[in-house]
Amino acid sequence: MLAELAAGTAKRPSERTRVGLREVLLKAATALMGCWRGAALAMPGMAGLIAVRAELTLHGRRVSGGCATGRARRVVTVADAEAFQADDVLAAADCSDAVLACLPLAGAIVLEGAGELCAAAALARELGIPAVFAVREVMRSVWGGAWLTVDGDCGTISLTEGW
Repeated sequence: MLAELAAGTAKRPSERTRVGLREVLLKAATALMGCWRGAALAMPGMAGLIAVRAELTLHGRRVSGGCATGRARRVVTVADAEAFQADDVLAAADCSDAVLACLPLAGAIVLEGAGELCAAAALARELGIPAVFAVREVMRSVWGGAWLTVDGDCGTISLTEGW
């Protein structure tokens, strides 16, 4: 302690308390955010309340205007495309044959790696389906059954319920 005082690096008790409280709050927030992906729904009590009120917003490129809300359906394989239902929000990594097969039924489209000139973008504009492309980490952040609101005019995706 004397060496710290001489060097001028000693902390006052109030600073130590503030740093300790900050670390506790950060750990609590990390623990709560760690369960935000659906585990909170299975947990009764406070975690479920926090998960229902929380919202995640992702940003990407505007491809086709409009706004739509629906259940997210991840389309990776042809089997996923066969299970796709009308007015679901299509979430996929890129523009594949399975994605193109689901496009006419989709309420909105969210793609992670496609561009504004791909076939899915042209079909979305022609059919008037809201679409946002080049959304980073969409396949990691969105899972099947979550409620998504896609705003094609602003290029945002809001994940609100179901997680």
